[in-house]
Amino acid sequence: MSETESLMPKLNETLEKINPDSTIKYPVQIRVSIEFLSIGEVDTLNEKFQAEVRIISKWCDEQADKTEFKSEEDWNPYLFIENSLHDVKEEIKYKIDKIDDYRREITETRIAKGNFWERIELQNFPLDTQELSITLASKRKTTQVNLIQNQERISTIYYETLHSFRDQQKWKLYKMVKVSQQASYDIGSARSINNIDVEAHDFHEMDKVRRSKRAKFVATCYCSRRPAYYLINCFSFNFLITVLSLTIFSIETRLAPNRISGTFTLILTSVSFKWVSNRTLPTVSYLTSLDKYQITSIIYLVLCCVWHSTIASIAVEMPTKIIIDKIVVGIFATIFITIQIVFSIRIFSAFRGLKQLKLKEERFIRQVPEYDDDEF
Repeated sequence: MSETESLMPKLNETLEKINPDSTIKYPVQIRVSIEFLSIGEVDTLNEKFQAEVRIISKWCDEQADKTEFKSEEDWNPYLFIENSLHDVKEEIKYKIDKIDDYRREITETRIAKGNFWERIELQNFPLDTQELSITLASKRKTTQVNLIQNQERISTIYYETLHSFRDQQKWKLYKMVKVSQQASYDIGSARSINNIDVEAHDFHEMDKVRRSKRAKFVATCYCSRRPAYYLINCFSFNFLITVLSLTIFSIETRLAPNRISGTFTLILTSVSFKWVSNRTLPTVSYLTSLDKYQITSIIYLVLCCVWHSTIASIAVEMPTKIIIDKIVVGIFATIFITIQIVFSIRIFSAFRGLKQLKLKEERFIRQVPEYDDDEF
């Protein structure tokens, strides 16, 4: 039982004592299972992914005498996929099971295929892990319905989906699904009911939050980018461009124009290389790991250029200039090595995160059984 579900009875009981006319009642429980049947291309640039999913939703009503469900006449949670794009095609079927003389269970099976929007997180790019989520929402508020995990049929991703995954060259797909009642883009947008203190008698705020919050159920699977392409073609080439700046110190200090010209060439090459590598990424308001490495390298080259212009203007004897220049080249070499060590540690930490995700996947596989596709 989730925190919200366990908190509801206490909230209702307390609210009824303070305000007997309150319309807040314990919501109808909608048991949901989301199954990923196939996953296609993960489009980082446009922040979307292709998928085919099966969504099974179950709820009960007290119309056992009816053998057919009519969505226009009978009580309906009005479910829809919140993050589906315009090209998604859906097929919906209903099934009725009589529980007893008073109640019946309605099962809605929804097959959806197309493109779904997902907010791409690129802080650790190119060693990033992305969440691919399907957000099932209800047009009714949380005061009326509560979307929960169907414990008899856990949300999962099929084994065949891993082999039919079309972006295997770029991504590794994990056989693990996490469920929640809040989408990633909802975090921080509204005050959660779980954060309201019942004992503080903040009932007006409590009522406001519950009335304004739309019921949701989110199933999320994970994929991690295969970083070899970017490590070889971006990080390694930036490394080679930057290390060349140390060779410019072999030019005599009296030939400062030659030093500056060579450093300018390296700076322009690095800037051009950065713009080319960013074409495959969406415009975001933060720096990725690759951005930080490239910008740090450019700043390093700029400092080298500043030094070459400075050494030419220092009014000291040539032997003294040579000694000072040798000391500075040692300082720049130390800074360069430190930069590489820092970013190597960041890369190692990202790989450790992927290993932990792999362990979570193994635990999920042991706990969740495979289901028969022909059951529904």
